[in-house]
Amino acid sequence: MINRKDYEEYLIRLYFGDSNDLLDACINRAYRDLNRTIHGIDRLETKDQLYNETSGYLKKSFLDIQKDCVCMAEQEEFDLWHKSICSNLSIRYVKHGYNSFSVGQAQKWINMTFKYIFTMGENRLSGFDNLYRFCHIPLDNIILEKLKEEYGFSGLSCAWSRLDDYEEYLSCQKLIRQIFAAELPLDVEFKLWMKGKIPISNKVPLQKGTNVYNVNSGKNEYADKRFLGPYKRNRIVLCSADAGPASQAKESEAARFFPGAKWVGTVRNSANDLHYKFVILTTAHGIVNPHNIIRPYDVPIEKHKKEVSDKLQNTVPTILGGNQYDLLWFYAGGCPRDVYMELFLPILRDLKIDFITFGRPNMFDIGKIKVIAEMLEKGASMDDLKSKLKCPERLIFVSWQE
Repeated sequence: MINRKDYEEYLIRLYFGDSNDLLDACINRAYRDLNRTIHGIDRLETKDQLYNETSGYLKKSFLDIQKDCVCMAEQEEFDLWHKSICSNLSIRYVKHGYNSFSVGQAQKWINMTFKYIFTMGENRLSGFDNLYRFCHIPLDNIILEKLKEEYGFSGLSCAWSRLDDYEEYLSCQKLIRQIFAAELPLDVEFKLWMKGKIPISNKVPLQKGTNVYNVNSGKNEYADKRFLGPYKRNRIVLCSADAGPASQAKESEAARFFPGAKWVGTVRNSANDLHYKFVILTTAHGIVNPHNIIRPYDVPIEKHKKEVSDKLQNTVPTILGGNQYDLLWFYAGGCPRDVYMELFLPILRDLKIDFITFGRPNMFDIGKIKVIAEMLEKGASMDDLKSKLKCPERLIFVSWQE
């Protein structure tokens, strides 16, 4: 009969993969926690070589400190080691022509690797336990928001993934040590993260003045008095859904790829007139810019949810991340939109981007884009927006905070 340890092994393999090298597995998994913030890396010809080099360097650094950890007795000694690893990771990225790998990204890779090592446990990855007391908290949106909300932390000078001042980073770690002087930092991080991580699909109770879209039931529940905006024009993205094979052209720029799907062209033209960012959500390529060259495909989202989800996870943060936008406006056109939203909304929540959609197949209310745009730029209630639509029941707004 299988025992509890067998179940633990199953969970580890499920999350970390089937690698027999558990340190490699921790490093690779930690990289996935930050790679969505490394914008433009896919255009680098040596990206595979770069990853092999940096992950190999990180592994050697962890093996070295594993050997010496018994001798490490001071926090300052660990901090100096940490700073050196961050610097050397950045140097390796620059060597390959990628000049914007930040301290924030380096710390996430290092600190999450440690967290995963301790998740594995001493019986699987031994020799690191003496370092637990010195380890830094991985800084990300969840932890920073909890520190702001509950402990008065004033925040970083920029997004964590863009932070490139190690002293500012270390000051944050020192503040955490000061606030939680009686606890070890990674213990604090575990408690804060578990308390702060609330999946969007579970936050369904409707309260006055809120709008909640339940991705489990597919139901739209909104309070009409809610006030939206105002949103700045350069912080709004217009996004059109793609279309099936019958509406596709031969290989071409995405903006001209769907001549048989009138809604794509209409949303594109509206974005040009309004000077909004325009993107297309495709099932085969993820989010694409209008100038991207794409090829014909047939990937029905209902039958390929995992494949489509992976594409979105890889492309949405690259194109829309970096705190560039506050609102994504989605028009589904001729497609059922609920399954798009199920995959899309959690990613937008991580990027702190609000979401709005209206209309239904066969172009209903697509002519209202410019009218609604003007209202959102000034600020408007849900009631106001609904009053302009032929299908007001199709209006959904979801804040990234919900």
